[in-house]
Amino acid sequence: MGLIDNLKSGNMNTILLIIILIFIFHLYWTRDIKEPMADAQDSAIEASIKKIYKADVEAIRNLSNISKKLMEGGLTIPGKITVDEINIRDSNTKLLKGRENTLKIQTNSGFLEAGPMNEEWCHIYTDRPKFAFDKNLWDVAKNYNPYVKSDGSIAINGEFKANNGGSGLILQNDGNLVLYRNGKAVWASGTG
Repeated sequence: MGLIDNLKSGNMNTILLIIILIFIFHLYWTRDIKEPMADAQDSAIEASIKKIYKADVEAIRNLSNISKKLMEGGLTIPGKITVDEINIRDSNTKLLKGRENTLKIQTNSGFLEAGPMNEEWCHIYTDRPKFAFDKNLWDVAKNYNPYVKSDGSIAINGEFKANNGGSGLILQNDGNLVLYRNGKAVWASGTG
């Protein structure tokens, strides 16, 4: 009986025996063939594998140390660090780079930008309609300037003076408008 007859008759034993013989023949003839990267006898390949392995192990150790320090509440990074955004213990408060040399504090309620945007002025911007301060503001340089409020009235931080030496017109902190001549009050509006 031939191979074709065995196939037609369904005699699988002969077919299975032929497949096993082919497999054994293949193993015998390919026993000395190795993958090029599997030959670690090459010192250059071996050195490269060790270098990559050491770098991976060191990176894992560094990440582990950083994670541990962050969980303990303190991580000090020496030198300069560049970041795009810092989240401050919640997802609603962020510290960002603002426009033109400003620092931006962003929350889910709005933003505040502050910083020197040119050589002469320090700027403060917000998208909120008002500023609220829990303390009095003082102009230590004594450059009190009036400003126009949104309702059109004039507000003054300190005394507004239009004088010449000891004479002049002064709008005082209490709202009283007083005319001085030679250092003496000669008239007052009485509105203070």
